[in-house]
Amino acid sequence: DNDVMMSKDPSAKVKLISDLDFDGSDQDITVSAGTFELNGYDLTVDDVAGEIAVNTDATLKLAGTETVTVSANPSVQSGANIAYTSSSSNVTINDWNYENLIIGGGSAVIFSLGATETVSGNLTVDSGKFNLSGYDLTVTGTVSNNDTIQLQGAETVSLTNDDDTGTVEFLGDGDAVADTYTITDFSTVFNSLTINSADGNTDIFELGAAVDINGTLTTNAGSFDVTVGNHQINLAANWAHNAGGVILNMRAGTIVLDTASTANITGGQSFFHLTSATAGKTINFYESQTVTVAGDLTLTGASGNEITLA
Repeated sequence: DNDVMMSKDPSAKVKLISDLDFDGSDQDITVSAGTFELNGYDLTVDDVAGEIAVNTDATLKLAGTETVTVSANPSVQSGANIAYTSSSSNVTINDWNYENLIIGGGSAVIFSLGATETVSGNLTVDSGKFNLSGYDLTVTGTVSNNDTIQLQGAETVSLTNDDDTGTVEFLGDGDAVADTYTITDFSTVFNSLTINSADGNTDIFELGAAVDINGTLTTNAGSFDVTVGNHQINLAANWAHNAGGVILNMRAGTIVLDTASTANITGGQSFFHLTSATAGKTINFYESQTVTVAGDLTLTGASGNEITLA
């Protein structure tokens, strides 16, 4: 019936090998240091006065497929970590209080919100797909995205996007009804950006401001619109376009290829203005794919360091 405190070296852990039921009166479970890993097994705290607490720098680690039964959400101190690590099964994130939230499962696994959540510390997506699923998200600290953050596009999101690594993927809501989503409500700066509508090209994904993409732009499914504002797209690397699945509405907008990195333009786009002013840049187009520039094509290299079209 006594309280249970787990205090290990920071790199050490306590790991379940079966379901665990704490049935003592007013019994608390505290992860004071190190990691407490559920390892796919269920955890129950029977007494209504009992709680699970995670202290600063300690970690509660779960696959996400477990059933955790406790009368109140886990109590988390500033700097406490809760990590989801399912390697194969898609999971729904528990509607808990979060300080630092870590997603680190299989690369194809989808970790979905099931309610509006606030992360008071940092959000880390190490591996797997973190899907907002239509729910609002606030992250007060740092976002580190090493894989993919997915959203429909209408969620209210308050965070500073990771523009150095990872992909943000817009999916729409899959309701077969035409909807319009503003990409730049999420951020105006991305590492890589993917438009991959679950409704095909029925849904419109539009820019409400100029956007800067430091990696790759992928337009796989949906309608992509720079709107009447003709918002500029600055693109560092590649544009992978599915000509059969996406409607591009470039209006009188400008695409600026703004780094020295090689740009691979695939899928046969129709641009209005296309600009590259980085000496030594190579822009690759592909056989049997037609690229149309309806407005100005501006290529500014330097003597002996030209821009190459290949």
